[in-house]
Amino acid sequence: MSHSITPAVGLLLATLAQSAAAQALHHVGPGFHPTIQAAINAAAPGDIIEIAAGVYPSFHVGKPLTITNEPSALVQVVTTGSVTFALLPQDRVVLGGLDIQAQSVTIAGGVVSAERCTLQTNVGLQVSNATLTLRWCAAGAQDASGVLLQDAHLHGSDSTFSTAAGGSLDFEYGAIDVRGDSACSLATCSLIGAWPALPGKPWPSAAFHCTGTNRVERSWLVDCTLVGGFLFTGQQGPSITSPAVPTPPPVRVHRCQFGGPVFGAVATGPILGVHTPIDMVVGGTFVTTVHAEPNHPLLFYTGIDALGPVQIFELEQPAFLFIDTLLFNIVTADAQGMANLPFTVPNVPGLRNVSLWWRCLDLSYMPLQGTPPFITIVQ
Repeated sequence: MSHSITPAVGLLLATLAQSAAAQALHHVGPGFHPTIQAAINAAAPGDIIEIAAGVYPSFHVGKPLTITNEPSALVQVVTTGSVTFALLPQDRVVLGGLDIQAQSVTIAGGVVSAERCTLQTNVGLQVSNATLTLRWCAAGAQDASGVLLQDAHLHGSDSTFSTAAGGSLDFEYGAIDVRGDSACSLATCSLIGAWPALPGKPWPSAAFHCTGTNRVERSWLVDCTLVGGFLFTGQQGPSITSPAVPTPPPVRVHRCQFGGPVFGAVATGPILGVHTPIDMVVGGTFVTTVHAEPNHPLLFYTGIDALGPVQIFELEQPAFLFIDTLLFNIVTADAQGMANLPFTVPNVPGLRNVSLWWRCLDLSYMPLQGTPPFITIVQ
């Protein structure tokens, strides 16, 4: 079942177009700032940086910004160093269309959201005391876990995670490695472990590796494919490794495909999934598809900034409260459990580079089930 755009949505977008006009736009490329870092240094908090096609060195972000490629431009950040984010809790950084090849990407504090990005590192994408949301992204590492969460949040949809590092007696790597007081919510993602490549790391690595937990059901995976690495003998590494305690288990899966055994405590049961097209374009129609249970009532909502994550009793996953939240009418999933929300973006050039947050809730359960929140940048 589908729901069409309402006059309130048009009013919200018109407001966004006016607010976007107040944000300064900084160009990177020939005739403008020579590097991404130069544009970051010149930008005020909340400004937009738009990058022409080219190869650029590493950069550091310490304030809220939107950093995106020009439409269809191939923007590569190639460095033997690191790309770093050091943010205050209230800071929001949005990345769009960047191909980052670095020693590491580190995120500390705030909320970083990325779409259409490739994050390929040697020692991983490391997130601590921060929130990372990914849509249509790929993150992988050569010598460590693809993504390492330490007291952090990861929310991903339509993304791929991988590691090329085998495990050892002392250390296990994973396409995603979840540690400490962390939360991870994934929908329609692929997680791929690795075969051992070095004598000191003789074991295949896991697709999803979860160590001790301070949360209850702190990881949710729906409509995902998880493939552990292989040994040369043909033995396959784990798709999931999870602690044996607490009860209920810290990992829950639904409608997932597994290549490799599951170790530890893993629960099953309905979780809300989401799938989106790659771009939201001025003058185009953006469709969000939710994978729920048949005939369940679903509530879509959108907004211009996220106040979360916070934990509330009514929602099992971490809540994201949006500024200027717009609630759509309740949609009922069809007999296959699918529901679509077509969202038509007015043909207003001022909407380009505006970011919108999205989420959907299944109203059939208590606590409620929510999709991973995600952000889209109007192209």
